[in-house]
Parts: sequence; structure tokens; C-alpha cells
Amino acid sequence: MRVTQDEYQTLDRISRQHGANSVSEFLRERFIHAKSFMAASSAAARDVTQEIEDLKREVDLLSRIVMQIVARQTTRKPGADGIESDARVLAAGNAAATQHP
Repeated sequence: MRVTQDEYQTLDRISRQHGANSVSEFLRERFIHAKSFMAASSAAARDVTQEIEDLKREVDLLSRIVMQIVARQTTRKPGADGIESDARVLAAGNAAATQHP
């Protein structure tokens, strides 16, 4: 932020009255402890937390799908074609993923 010399002197005087060592320290404390700043950072944290939870659900779903495919392939008779069943597992997994809020 740019300020004029007069504005800086006023900010410096106010900063020192509040016990700050510098204008920067005073302004930093004011901004960081402002309610709007705290509310914005809290909302951002909630958004990130929700995205992480969504990703965890997707990873869990994909893990279950892969485990089912691997289990089928290890029990399948040699030469058996499992492509169709694997496609059904993936389709079912995709349908389940879209049902999660």
C-alpha cells in the first residue's frame, strides 16, 4: 500500500501509541486480527477441507473398484475374458460416486 508522507507520519504516531515497533507491525496486527480476515481464512479452510474429504471419498471408491478387479482376475480361469465384468464394476463405481453428496 502506498501512502503519502503525511499519512505515514500519522500511521507511525498511531502505531507507536499502540505499542508497535513499526507501522508495518501495527498494520500487520490490525489486518491479521480483523474479523473479516479471520472469517475469510476460516471459510477458505472449510472449502479446502471439503475438497480433501471429496478426494478421499473418490480415492476410497477407486481403491475398492481396483481391489474388486484384482480379486476377479486372480480367481478367473485362464483365458476367461473379464473385460465386460470390469466395465460393469467401473460403471457401478461411477454411479456410486455421483450419488455421494
